[in-house]
Amino acid sequence: MADTQTETGTPEKVSFIKKHLGRILWMALILILLAILVAKGFVFRRVVQESFADGIRQETEISVVSPLKCIVLVFGAVFSFFFYDFKPKISEKTGKTLAWILTVLSPIILYLLLEINFDAHFLEFTPLTHLGNLMILYSFCFFFFAVTNRFRLTVIIPAAFWLFFSIMNMFIQKVRGTAIVMSDLILWKSALQVAGAVSFYISARSCMILIVVMNYFLALFKIPDMKFVKGWKIRPLLMVLSILAMLAVKNDVYTRNYFNLKKTQYLPQRCYKKFGTALTFLRSGKILSVEVPEGYSPEEVAKIEKEYTSDPVEGFDVEKAPTVIVIMNEAFSDFERTFGLENSQEAMPFYHSLKENAIDGFLTVSIFGGQTANSEYEFLTGNSKAFIVGGVSPFQSYMKQAEPHISLVHSLKSLGYDEAVAFHPYNTKGYNRVQAYENLGFDSFLSQESVENPSYLREFISDQCDFDEVIRLYDEHKQNSDKPMMIFNVTMQNHLPYEEYFDNMEYPLSVKTEQFKDDIGINIYENLIRETDIAYENLIGHFSKEEDPVIIVMYGDHQPNIAPQADGSDPLQRYKVPFKIWANYDIEEKQVALSSPNLMGVELMKLIGAPLTGYQKFLLDFEKQVRSISYYGYTDTEGNFYDIDDDESPYYPLLEKYEYLQYNTLFDKEHMNNDFFYLGGKPQMAPGYYVK
Repeated sequence: MADTQTETGTPEKVSFIKKHLGRILWMALILILLAILVAKGFVFRRVVQESFADGIRQETEISVVSPLKCIVLVFGAVFSFFFYDFKPKISEKTGKTLAWILTVLSPIILYLLLEINFDAHFLEFTPLTHLGNLMILYSFCFFFFAVTNRFRLTVIIPAAFWLFFSIMNMFIQKVRGTAIVMSDLILWKSALQVAGAVSFYISARSCMILIVVMNYFLALFKIPDMKFVKGWKIRPLLMVLSILAMLAVKNDVYTRNYFNLKKTQYLPQRCYKKFGTALTFLRSGKILSVEVPEGYSPEEVAKIEKEYTSDPVEGFDVEKAPTVIVIMNEAFSDFERTFGLENSQEAMPFYHSLKENAIDGFLTVSIFGGQTANSEYEFLTGNSKAFIVGGVSPFQSYMKQAEPHISLVHSLKSLGYDEAVAFHPYNTKGYNRVQAYENLGFDSFLSQESVENPSYLREFISDQCDFDEVIRLYDEHKQNSDKPMMIFNVTMQNHLPYEEYFDNMEYPLSVKTEQFKDDIGINIYENLIRETDIAYENLIGHFSKEEDPVIIVMYGDHQPNIAPQADGSDPLQRYKVPFKIWANYDIEEKQVALSSPNLMGVELMKLIGAPLTGYQKFLLDFEKQVRSISYYGYTDTEGNFYDIDDDESPYYPLLEKYEYLQYNTLFDKEHMNNDFFYLGGKPQMAPGYYVK
């Protein structure tokens, strides 16, 4: 009898699980979201508590449980659990009516959810802004109406897409400091690699919206599904109309003239808050297409080139030239000087003290928290991200094929430098570096695979190990050649995330600034910078004993994504990184208040006494009037700040010349004058280029 019960009981248990699996999963998801809400502090509210000590009144903020929020939370849970089993009796006629009503209202509901999730100022939107966003959302709805002809799919697919996008938009904004634009899709592989190193973040607001949306989708399944129309004739027309409507909203005439929506790249979250999610994102797609600068022509470029002639390479004694080592240090920033951060001990004592035979200062870069390759592109080429749409990496977008690209590397090799090595102690997959480095003229690209017995801080190869490898590459080359080499090194130690303490590093430094003393990320980061300073001191100590001339450039690619918020005193505060040029021979010491990576290459060529290309000579003249330039604006020699698009600036004609030359190198190579852009009139692509 017992055996019979077991045999008949097993199918019953399986049947029970199958029957109730949906309910179990539903309750689990709701409970997870509610738990996240509690963990995010949703049930608490901030209140000011007064206290008196020695007759002095003090105010402190404390968190207390909010009865109203607790009631909302309990109501949300109870409603969600019971709503799952709610089975309304709906006639076919009523079902069709409800389906049509929800189809018409769905874009409006979605619009409100999107703007609430992004905390947009949608109550302040103009009527045209509301219209633009709703046109896009209705176009999506009608497009899937035409494709599926089904009520549920028409409502659910657009809502799921836009809500997923909105939540990821909040996550990306938190990770890198800027919201998503359509050109970020070009960088999706590198974005996934970066996102994979960060704990996923979801806000309490997003959790609330997910609970609402889950119940909304559940309600849709309680209404009978239906086909909208019989036949197919109207559906192609509806699809065409929906596409035309989206193109109309995306058009410059509409977005620029009616909304003044000119920029979505400079802190695009501002546009999201001011113009809405759908309108901002769709408008950002406009910049995926490369537009010819107004007034550009090969003839205009030729006029500029006539003013500057490239120097001959003959007469340069390469055997007396220094080895060039360039270190672009990952997320290298000086919080103490940039933001006034106070620590228990100085994070960069050696770096700050190194004055002899050194040039140091700050650079303004075009990125924050990510997109490292853009800063290396600017340094190596002399081109500026000011004229390239944000979110686009030239390495990935403009170097997909094997063809030469102007660079400092080509210049040095034309002068007789024996070898040019790119070294990055991580994998080779990021930012299309394998092809980009070949196009820039490097002989080899070495990765973490070339490092024997690597040492790590947290999960990345340490700067000390990295710099030791640079020394090894130098020593190995010196044994085989009397000529100098170039090493371009992109470090990895200080890469995000900064979320947990590891046993393989020490944390002797603590942040003393009240606002950040309990911030784990900034405490970890400052201790990493301390490790960089120690490794840098060892590197300089080693080469200070080297007899042959060596010049070392170190600069940051961007600030980390945990950098303090700007205080409003400087529009470029979050885009400043330190740089230092040091030589083991006599050079003139000086402090540079501000420069930018695109201008550093020509400064380096001047320091080693090298001939210059016509393009580099143009950059020298440019630097006499504009001391730094980035995507976020430029500063003249008097410290005045200008927006890139400011056509009333006295420097606007100069920027136009710069943009014409850069466009010529990137998109009009058919009319490119190699004698102007390359020393000796030709690039120096390495026939035996290899990657390890």
